[in-house]
This record gives sequence, structure tokens and C-alpha cells, in this order.
Amino acid sequence: MTEVLRGASNASEATGYAATEGDAQRQVATARHYYDVDRLLRDDGVLSDLQSSPIDLLAREVTEHSRAAGLPAAMRPRDGFAASPAWDPSATNSANAAYSAAMDELLWPDAPSSSFTECCHRVHELAELL
Repeated sequence: MTEVLRGASNASEATGYAATEGDAQRQVATARHYYDVDRLLRDDGVLSDLQSSPIDLLAREVTEHSRAAGLPAAMRPRDGFAASPAWDPSATNSANAAYSAAMDELLWPDAPSSSFTECCHRVHELAELL
């Protein structure tokens, strides 16, 4: 969970905008993070785990392991993942378009999904856990 949240936040930290900026391949890969986070944050087991494990400690551990492996890694924002520009649905229209295009390509028909804005709002709804 923290890896996916951090993935979108890392991309946002690099650009200063929503995480789906950049070339088409990066947009699709990053847009998938939004979908994954939204699905995970709608799972009762994940929510239970988030309530019992401090996310800041988990995020720090993931960041340290990523850096040790030579991967780019930004720290979790001080005020939590919801504070990252990655989860601001108004940051850019291209993020919404990239997310929609990626979901059209990646998801099976009738698969559960949320809009880009709904994904961002879910992170904000659960900001105290993230």
C-alpha cells in the first residue's frame, strides 16, 4: 500500500504537478497507481491494517529500501500522503485524461473502478490513516 501511494507521490514531487505528467508510457504506469490505491482503500482488510500499523513508519521503511536499491524515492509528506499534490484532482486536466485513457486500456469491462477525482477524494477521506 505504501509503495503505491509513494509511487504516485514520487512522480508528483519530481514534476510539481499531478503524477500523470510526462510521456505516454509514464502516464499509463503512474495512472495505474491511482487505481491500485483506490481499490486498496476500499478493502476492509487493508483499512484494518492501516489502523493498526503506523503508515509513517511503513512509508519510511519502503523509502529506505527503495533508496538502498538505487530507486528514486521521496519521503512521505510530513502531513501525510493526502498532502501531496499527487492527490489534488484539480492539479491538471491531463492527469484526469491520462487516468481515463489508462483505465480504458487496462481494465476489463465491468471491473470495479472509480474516476480520477474519486480516487483522489478517497485518499483525502482517509487522510488520518495515510
